[in-house]
Amino acid sequence: ERDPGALRFGAGLNTQRELTARAFTGVSYNNLWGTARGVSLLGEVSSNIGLSAIGVNEVSPDSEPVNYLEHRVSAGYIEPFLFNTQIRGRVNLIRSDEVFNVDDAQNLVSILTKDAFNVLLEQQLSKRTTFTWTVLNLESRTSRERNGRCANEGTVQEECFDEFQQVGTIGPVIDYDLRDNPFLPTKGSYSRLAVDYSAPALGSSDGIEFAKFDGLFRYYIPFKGNLVWANEVRSGYLSNLS
Repeated sequence: ERDPGALRFGAGLNTQRELTARAFTGVSYNNLWGTARGVSLLGEVSSNIGLSAIGVNEVSPDSEPVNYLEHRVSAGYIEPFLFNTQIRGRVNLIRSDEVFNVDDAQNLVSILTKDAFNVLLEQQLSKRTTFTWTVLNLESRTSRERNGRCANEGTVQEECFDEFQQVGTIGPVIDYDLRDNPFLPTKGSYSRLAVDYSAPALGSSDGIEFAKFDGLFRYYIPFKGNLVWANEVRSGYLSNLS
């Protein structure tokens, strides 16, 4: 029988804005008081370092590394037998701070800070397939320029106020998991398809209504010893309905 506790950590690189370094660590326990209830805590940090960090010239002389430490922290709780059924209930709290836009011409870096609370219902459709319904995902978003600046229609940078929005969403998620271990995978693949709908009736700020489709695919290849090579591909579509 697998140990109900797990500690995960790792690091890697991706090609976002030429080259970005990422590290994460997480701890989880999935059998509180012998009841199969679970808790988890996960932290991630990343920073854009650019190709120059590994001795490669930048593709564009105007494209400089952002060098902003992005982070994401999440805490979760799982109730395994909701209403005495096989439906699992999840509650998550998430805080993140990330770069979402870079204007190289005016040296402006837009930062998005998000605080989210969500309630999810999960049903295992098969050994490998899970269906999840987002009962409610309520997210507050604050955007700002890294140094408190903004650009007007000319070339003069002016001081700007932070922009605040609230976004409430619902929608389904399908997961198809072929990994050998969901916590510490060494081989196999993982796929996810998610659909989100947002409107003011769900807690969004006035004027926010959209539908979003996201797809994700990960593949794990084992190497010698305990090394694992992981690849990830993402794609999405957003339709503004307001």
